[in-house]
Amino acid sequence: MVALLVALVVGVALVVLLWAQVGAARGGPDGYPQRIGYEGSPAELPDRPGALAATVRNNNFGMSVDLAVSPEGRLWRLGGGPNVPSPDGSLLLRTEPTPRSRPLVVHDLGTGQRLRVDGVADSRLLRFQLAPDEPVYWAADSTRALITVVEPPRLSRHRPMVLDARSGTLTAVRGGVPAGFRSADQPVTVHRVAGGGATGGIVATTTDLLSRRSQDLQLRLASPWLGDPDARLSASVSPDGTTLVLVQVPKGDYPDAVLRLFSMKDGHELPSRSIENWDGHCRTAWLGDDPVLPTKSQGRPAGSVLVAADDTRQLVAVHPRLQSFCVQWAGDALAEGPGWSLFGTRGGRWTWYWWLVLPVVAVPLAGVVLAWRRQRRARRSLVP
Repeated sequence: MVALLVALVVGVALVVLLWAQVGAARGGPDGYPQRIGYEGSPAELPDRPGALAATVRNNNFGMSVDLAVSPEGRLWRLGGGPNVPSPDGSLLLRTEPTPRSRPLVVHDLGTGQRLRVDGVADSRLLRFQLAPDEPVYWAADSTRALITVVEPPRLSRHRPMVLDARSGTLTAVRGGVPAGFRSADQPVTVHRVAGGGATGGIVATTTDLLSRRSQDLQLRLASPWLGDPDARLSASVSPDGTTLVLVQVPKGDYPDAVLRLFSMKDGHELPSRSIENWDGHCRTAWLGDDPVLPTKSQGRPAGSVLVAADDTRQLVAVHPRLQSFCVQWAGDALAEGPGWSLFGTRGGRWTWYWWLVLPVVAVPLAGVVLAWRRQRRARRSLVP
């Protein structure tokens, strides 16, 4: 009887905690999970998994592999990059192996169809090769993506291009670093110009794909640029096309990165924000008017941080076993919000290995129940 009671109590506790950790930590059909767990050998991404919430890179002790994350928190293994989900999570820009190369494809996660992009691959055998470690930005309506390619053998010359996700065609835009879209037909790039002075020299260029005209916007920096003048810029345009953020990594006693925001209307600078442990390998996302930046591991798992005007907030906790970095979000999943989780975004190891505590709790609990039973029997024996 005692053993049965103890087993019942432990079983109830296990079910409650398991539900809180695995089930309730997962978002709804259109949201995202607050916690990304660990699976030893996740299956390959099926043809029709449905919309994704994000992708995350697992360092895997130096053997890097990308993982797809469903809104419910399930993981699938992906092949080569860039593995960037569209804002609605229904499309995935990825490369797939063939006998000769790894062509770029647009994978429809609802129908399973794959649209092959002619002439672009992770290979030198074709005309264009994907530029490594360059961000990919989708238009807010998931119809186009802004990518960066190089033309072998001149691998140092980066060329931004717009990929039509419906036809697979490519359209060149004016040179610079991809920053996103003001609208579905207006990609934006940024670049430095000579003679801009201490508080200038950075231009945002908007190209109209319909008229084939481009327009430059001089960014009016309120203070000198403190980052490395020779480093490639990291930029992102908000989904509504009104704000541009540049990530500045200063030298000296400063936060890891300063976010300098600018109006896309006239180029004036808005109040800046800061973030620690910024992961510069992956793109900036947005949640409303606030940028969401990937963070790198500094003695703890990487993740994503929403950088609001007055505070920063961790959006997701990733299992430390994943050695994760480069969380890339589907924007609509962020907008829908997270699922509830008992442990939230707490990243402590105990929140992942809580089940190891159960035996420690069960043994004293069994002792208490057994002592209570013995005391009860002793009292009954004293009754005449």
